[in-house]
Amino acid sequence: MPSRRRFLQTAAATAAVTTAHGRARANGPGVTERLARYMVAARDQALPEQVVRECKHRILDTLGAMVSGSRMKPGEMALKYVRSLGGEAQASVVGSDFRTTAVNAALANAMCAHADETDDFEPVTKAHPGCAVVPAALAMAERQHRSGQEVIRAVVLGYDLTCRLLMALGPDLVRGSHRSAEGTSSTFGALGAAASLARLDEKGMRYAISYSSQQVSGLWSWVKDHDHIEKAFDFAGMGARNGVMAVDMVMTGLTGVDDVLDGTPGAARQGDARRRQGADGSGRTARRRRRSDVDRWQEGRALHQVSAGHQGEPAEHRSRRGENAGPDRAGAGCRQSRQVDRANRQSRTT
Repeated sequence: MPSRRRFLQTAAATAAVTTAHGRARANGPGVTERLARYMVAARDQALPEQVVRECKHRILDTLGAMVSGSRMKPGEMALKYVRSLGGEAQASVVGSDFRTTAVNAALANAMCAHADETDDFEPVTKAHPGCAVVPAALAMAERQHRSGQEVIRAVVLGYDLTCRLLMALGPDLVRGSHRSAEGTSSTFGALGAAASLARLDEKGMRYAISYSSQQVSGLWSWVKDHDHIEKAFDFAGMGARNGVMAVDMVMTGLTGVDDVLDGTPGAARQGDARRRQGADGSGRTARRRRRSDVDRWQEGRALHQVSAGHQGEPAEHRSRRGENAGPDRAGAGCRQSRQVDRANRQSRTT
């Protein structure tokens, strides 16, 4: 039988959680609820002309990266793997002669999109929105028979969530814990695009946010992947798969936690102010979005554009120099990668 002390400890903990939850409800809608409402409203929101134009550019840019990446080793291996899975022919796989489920197509196309490092990136969070958001949107739109306008709005929302959630968590804090911030951002970006095209209601959005949060993962060990295959999965394929899968689970009828960003414990605990700004549009990202400055703050910049003096240079090279997040925050994996690089150069010169 449980001891009296254990019983009192359990009762006290339950009372504390209940009180905190009740206090959050008394103070108004929580973070998850406000984010879900924002996502529902965004899919029917008219976009300024500049935003639409920039979004089209990002979609075309990512399509180009997908096509070229399908003939590189990461893309070829992704296509080989997804072909072996079979599945219902719901969505197209770039550079192939077969179709598969939306989840599998999103995974393969996303890995292709990041295979040769020509996908875009956002300079503030250093996230790579396009390689996960666009494949997720295309796969879901093809299966659900959505219009081009719906795809554009879904991609804009996906880019928004890619950067906003990472800014709310603090990209340096995530990377400083030896976790891959790209796994977090790509999952939520794909979620935003897929959920928009699935036309989930507010409750469904909240469940999908929770299932996506449960799948967030990734470690800094990708810096040691010289074949670039695992990195293509970590940065793009994994997040695209996670987001589409979360939405599919909810569409099938699975229920879940409706306040994952608010609960105790919750998915985002780095600061209430940051999470409020990230959820309801009151932060800097939302204000810049209303100014239609999507090119700089939401849609990212393609690597073939001039950015920080590294035009056309693969992002993994900048990462190994520590410029993608800071050498101290990169952890032991980044230091080991630099040591391997130095050893390889020395062996070639001797």
